[in-house]
Amino acid sequence: ISTFFLVSKSNATHVAGADITYQNVGADSFLVTINIFDDCGGVVNVPNSITVDFTNTCGLFSFSETFNQISFSEVSQLCPSEQPNSTCNGGTLPGMLQRVYQKIVVLDSCDTWTITWGIANRNASINLDPAGNTYYFAVTAQLNSAAAPDNNSPVFNAQPIPYVCVNQLVNYSFGVSETDGDSLVYSFAAPLGGGAGAVTPLTYQPGYTVQQPLPGITLDPVTGLLVFTPTVLGAFVVVVQVDEYRDGILIGHVKRDIQFIVRSCINTAPDINAGQITNVNGDA
Repeated sequence: ISTFFLVSKSNATHVAGADITYQNVGADSFLVTINIFDDCGGVVNVPNSITVDFTNTCGLFSFSETFNQISFSEVSQLCPSEQPNSTCNGGTLPGMLQRVYQKIVVLDSCDTWTITWGIANRNASINLDPAGNTYYFAVTAQLNSAAAPDNNSPVFNAQPIPYVCVNQLVNYSFGVSETDGDSLVYSFAAPLGGGAGAVTPLTYQPGYTVQQPLPGITLDPVTGLLVFTPTVLGAFVVVVQVDEYRDGILIGHVKRDIQFIVRSCINTAPDINAGQITNVNGDA
């Protein structure tokens, strides 16, 4: 298994989520993309460049590269009229940036490459043990460049960070797409922390587990649909892994590690089981 680490020396960054995906662009060449969801309320934000280390257990050469930020955009879950008042713009309302880093890397034929990005600190959450934001943040992806040298990973299209209503039913899809026609299987995974070069699974608070990061939550292994009714206010870390199979062979996986923010709401979410939509104004 080979691993590369994206490491920052920042100690006050507050990361609310991330994922790593990849696209084959030629012989042994992959365009690796890191999406980072950066809480604008943090003291120090994620830097414009990050160091990437490439190692493996196949006896191949290890090396380091720099990934540069290619774009960033505000993805705050606010009404457009309130976005100027987010913490990303000097205001007080919850603000979030999506930062995208990319680089083409050469990954010679190897049965397993593991791609790891890590930084300190995680955003504060209430379902990790102990609660708070003192954790290292890490997320991984994996590919088998020997069995599937032309593979393109699944891609997450839904924009986090999801804000949901306490005591109201939530149906949430990560909007995953995959261009090769491979089979996908969804499962929960442990959030990762530890430190640079020593990534380890984090522990949940009593009452929460890897399979139950929120009480009563279910994950459809075929569609990836998350269903739950939150009963406690706060931020909850949820990690979903998407395994990719070709001809029955596991050829890789990607993960999205994000927070669900449970808040009090004065509105009532529509019931998807009601059977119809009424009083529509415009297209739907």
